[in-house]
Order: sequence, then C-alpha cells, then structure tokens
Amino acid sequence: MSKQLAAAFVLPPTSGSVRELLAKAGATDIDDAPRDASGLVYCTWAGMTCQGYAEDRLLVIFFAQTAFLTLLPADEVAGAFVTACARLAPDAAVIVTHPDQADIDELRRLRGVILEADAERVAAQRPGLLYVSEKLDEYQNDVWFVGDREEVPVPHGRLIFAGLGEKRWW
Repeated sequence: MSKQLAAAFVLPPTSGSVRELLAKAGATDIDDAPRDASGLVYCTWAGMTCQGYAEDRLLVIFFAQTAFLTLLPADEVAGAFVTACARLAPDAAVIVTHPDQADIDELRRLRGVILEADAERVAAQRPGLLYVSEKLDEYQNDVWFVGDREEVPVPHGRLIFAGLGEKRWW
C-alpha cells in the first residue's frame, strides 16, 4: 500500500463543507458525503484520486505517494496547487512530500505555526512546496529564502519549493 502525501491549506476564517472547499480548490468527482466516520471525502485533484478533510481553518487533500511519483516532475500538481491557492486565499499552504509530514497531527501543528505567523519555523520544515500569502510574507526576513530553493512568482504571495531543479520537491 502506498504511503500518503498531502496538500494542506490554512484558511482564513471561513465557512463551508469539506465538499464546498474541495470544489473551490479545483477538485472534481467529489463524493456527496464521507464514506465512513473518518470524515474523509473522496475526490479527484491534480489528476490523482484523493481524500479531502476539513476542520477549523484547515483543508487537507491526501493522495498516494505512488500517484505523485508517477507525475514527476509534477507540473500538473504544482499548477493545481497554485490554482487552489488563488481560489481559497489561504494564509499559507503546503504540499508535503515526505509521508511523516502528511500525518494529520503534523498538519494540525503546522496550522498552529502558520496562525502564529512563524514564517521561519514553517520554512524550516522544508515542505515540498510552500505557498505563503502576502500576510505571512510580511513576517519573514528573507533568511529562509536562500539560494538553495526554487521560487516561482505568483500573485499575492510566494511559492517556494524545498530544493532546486530535479530535486525541487525534496
């Protein structure tokens, strides 16, 4: 069985069901309701079969590591992530490319760090792809945007990979 990776969005105070948030993030084929007590809703996002989950300003889209690896260099995933960030307007968002970072408790801790506007701690975790809104970007001091990371220009924030070139996701 494949390990899970995730895209996580720390949202401004908002309302809406997990289904509505997934649709806003660009997901398709969204189940009407969770299939079990976990609260996970099946959908398709970035060309992958996924499971979405939402709670208290956090939207998480889980996907199989094997599905992600078959998409490398994963331009479709990065594009879907940028589109989701534009539509959801999160304070920050990540795509985690290490299974231990995709644990729901780790993502909840990350939400707390983002809500504390601790930009250096967010970047130190080196998620595969990090989006920071202009709001969070105001709190950083450029120390963590050193030359060992690829940055892609996006409106209303920054998009930073964990590395450069072929290793940009790691």
